[in-house]
Amino acid sequence: MRTSFLTIFVLAATSLVAGAPLDTRGNNFPSFALGGNAQSGNSGNANGGGVYNAGGFIWNQPFANKAGKGGLTQSGTAQGGSGPGGGGFAVSGNTGNAKGGDVVNTGSVIVNGYKSNQAGNGGTAQSGNAYGGNAWKRGNPPSFSFAKGGNAQSGNSGNADGGNVVNAGGFIWNQPFANKAGKGGLTQSGTAQGGSGPGGGGSAVSGNTGNANGGSIGNFGGVIVNGYKSNQAGNGGTAQSGNAYGGNAS
Repeated sequence: MRTSFLTIFVLAATSLVAGAPLDTRGNNFPSFALGGNAQSGNSGNANGGGVYNAGGFIWNQPFANKAGKGGLTQSGTAQGGSGPGGGGFAVSGNTGNAKGGDVVNTGSVIVNGYKSNQAGNGGTAQSGNAYGGNAWKRGNPPSFSFAKGGNAQSGNSGNADGGNVVNAGGFIWNQPFANKAGKGGLTQSGTAQGGSGPGGGGSAVSGNTGNANGGSIGNFGGVIVNGYKSNQAGNGGTAQSGNAYGGNAS
């Protein structure tokens, strides 16, 4: 009689296990899996090329010297993954510089002439956006969780200064458009968005920006004659840090 009872119990337990497999995704057991972290790489420089004249006697004309403009340097977006154990953090990379090129003349006698010296304008340096992953709950019913949303930090942006014009010599004669320094470009850090989670929202920090200064003009010599339109320093550009949004506690 006792043997028959044990046989029935084992068969019932076997049938229960076969009919209701365990769900390892979280319906029966809590999961502490984290979302993956994300970090975009740093970008290099995109500076415009410079013009350098050095000699005892320098004569350029008619379009004279024009330095290159700064290009675009930009890091990619970083998106942290989501998971029941917490959202992954996200960090976007730093950017390089996007400066305009300089024009430098050094000599005993310098005569440049028509359109003369034009330094390059600054380009664009912009770090990517960073989005921290969200922490979520799985299960039926959902399990109690202290998981936090991932943190987010956008990268620092580089400099986007306008190029400079420098004349140094015993006798300097530019004319007619003379010297024009480059304008500052755009340097901007990306947006940072902290992830949400039941244990608290992730923090968000936007990166620092570089400089976007207008270029300078420097004339150093015993005799200096610049002439028509003469020396025009560059206007400042735009330096703007990104927005930072802390994640929500869900």
